[in-house]
Amino acid sequence: MQKEETLHTPLRSAVLKRPALAAALASLAIGIPAMASDNTSTPAQPAQPTGEPVFLAQDTNGTVNGTVDNGYDPNVLRLGVIPYPQGLFELQGSNDDFSASMRLGAMGQFRGYLGYFEPFGGGDEEFNNAFEVSRLQVYGNGELGARNIRYHVQGNFADGDFMLQDAWGVWRANENWGIRAGQFKNPLTREGLVWSGHQLATERSLIQGFLNEGRVQGVSFMHSPGDRMRTEFAIHDGFSSENTSFLGSDTHIGISGRFEMLMRGLWRDYTDFTAADTDEDLLAFGVAAGMSWEKSDDRTGLLTADLQYENTNGVGAFGAIYVNQLWLDGEDFFNVGATVQVSFMTGDNFEPFVRLSLVQFDDEILVDEDTFFELSPGFNWYLLEGRHRHRLKLTTDLNFLPNGSPFDVSQLGYQATDEFEVVLRSQIQLAL
Repeated sequence: MQKEETLHTPLRSAVLKRPALAAALASLAIGIPAMASDNTSTPAQPAQPTGEPVFLAQDTNGTVNGTVDNGYDPNVLRLGVIPYPQGLFELQGSNDDFSASMRLGAMGQFRGYLGYFEPFGGGDEEFNNAFEVSRLQVYGNGELGARNIRYHVQGNFADGDFMLQDAWGVWRANENWGIRAGQFKNPLTREGLVWSGHQLATERSLIQGFLNEGRVQGVSFMHSPGDRMRTEFAIHDGFSSENTSFLGSDTHIGISGRFEMLMRGLWRDYTDFTAADTDEDLLAFGVAAGMSWEKSDDRTGLLTADLQYENTNGVGAFGAIYVNQLWLDGEDFFNVGATVQVSFMTGDNFEPFVRLSLVQFDDEILVDEDTFFELSPGFNWYLLEGRHRHRLKLTTDLNFLPNGSPFDVSQLGYQATDEFEVVLRSQIQLAL
């Protein structure tokens, strides 16, 4: 089983113009950071199983379907089954002075691979096949004190070990302001923030694998100036600084900020990339920027913008652009990338999609090819309906890489090569 969102193995220095650059890249965001996963979460940090937007201090959209009253008024204890993606069970308690809730959930993804590629410089063709439990997440979240305080804890079983992914708390000062502290997803890329269970394909795109920014430890400030705008600004230990001690991180400090505007539609339809069950036509825009400083003079920056559209006829589209700049050993390196994906519902449970992703590295980084493409047609087959679709679904995609991949990207199933590569992935997802 792979460590979720640990998207890579060490860089292949054979394809680098300067081998020393491999270690430098690996220590920065462009070096495919070890993101203890997903996915990306989702309205308050769009990547979390709670389905929350970036402004995490908002109320959730989950309700309790069944309750049990303990008979002591006004002291109340409630236990019930709740709608996805809030989890499976919720426990609520309250009295005159205090209220609290706790929701528990889990999500597992079992995946099969079949891959073909040619090694660097040609050579014998290779076929690979494997099965794996790509993710097995467990999480708990809830509120304290009339929903003024929210918490979320999430972990993932990987390589036989349990790894902490999220551990944060949010205090909502009022309807417009909130403060979060702990370990959480870096509030930058939309695709990275959307929870793994809400992705369109089995995995995030090639560019996301190369340029993602990982989880961070720090403090963020959230502001919602209106019902259709929200923003988050974070001060943290640097990109991909999760699960590190004060002296254990290679980075010194980082900042990140993301702004989102809902131009049309509802926030709850913005929690995933499928247009299934979209209540109103959706159009949402996001822009984000971040910088991470090393303990030396090295640093990395990331700028991104994205647009998402869905309509009530089951058509969805998403596009994002990325600009990544590195300052290493007194030199600048400039990398760019983009992703576009489109999906449409055919019938009640079947959703074909296609995704195109590309990344262009600075020509001073790689020896020969510096532009890489990923074409990924596929489909989702939902075994449940309505808001429960993501609880049980089958996802299959066929990924073509005409120029291969310069690095191993283990979570995506890609191997390092400068030749043609194709990977078939099929995955069953169960979320409770």
